Amino acid sequence: MLCKKLCKSLWIRASAKWLNVTEYFILLVH
Repeated sequence: MLCKKLCKSLWIRASAKWLNVTEYFILLVH
């Protein structure tokens, strides 16, 4: 249970970081 929670939290953090990078790249291109 704890491992699942930790994994989910890490996944959310990683995807949030990925979204920020993508957003920055889009801004850079435009």
